[in-house]
Amino acid sequence: MVTADGAIVRASIGEHADLFWALRGGGGNFDIVTEFEFAPHELSELVILATFHPLEQARRALREAARVTRPGGRVVASLFATPERSQGTVVHEAMSALIPPEQAGDHAPYALSAPGSLEAALAGAGLRVLDHGEVVCWWRYVGLEEAVRALLCSAGGARAVQAAGEQAVRDVLERALAQFRDPKTGAVALRNTFRWVAAVRLPDPALSLPPVQPPLLPPV
Repeated sequence: MVTADGAIVRASIGEHADLFWALRGGGGNFDIVTEFEFAPHELSELVILATFHPLEQARRALREAARVTRPGGRVVASLFATPERSQGTVVHEAMSALIPPEQAGDHAPYALSAPGSLEAALAGAGLRVLDHGEVVCWWRYVGLEEAVRALLCSAGGARAVQAAGEQAVRDVLERALAQFRDPKTGAVALRNTFRWVAAVRLPDPALSLPPVQPPLLPPV
């Protein structure tokens, strides 16, 4: 990286550690990074969040996850439960109303939400389902403006802005979020339910060697 005085340095845990620490989470700007070096780590589990994929892309993502996971490794996929179980659905529908009908299928966060759908998609990717469950996830914002800004950055928000402009999306979000705003504190909170399914990659039959048969000896 290039520092403010023009020096070229390497920042890591062992070199310029203070600068490395700042780069990992500082809110300001710290010099200019010109090159990254990554150390690979073997993973036994791979987590895929399929919420924002169109249906066919979600299936493709799961197939790719199965391909790169080692035999015996796990894939854990998570997405929204059925629409009526998440208050975020109100926001999704408000923004989706701004999208032209022919583009509606481009963003389908509930496409695999029905019970058994995600399990079938994982099985279709060549994985064996091990377990499944649900978890409640709260979206909490200190105020309405913070909630609007966050949702504008979501996949659905970005699509709505592209289709109708930011101000139109802001208007529908403010109306949709009003019912979730605390009248005393102004905070906004939406309760959402997500499903998760864990699956394992089975050994590749093509790589499994047949058992070795002992040679037949002639009779004595």
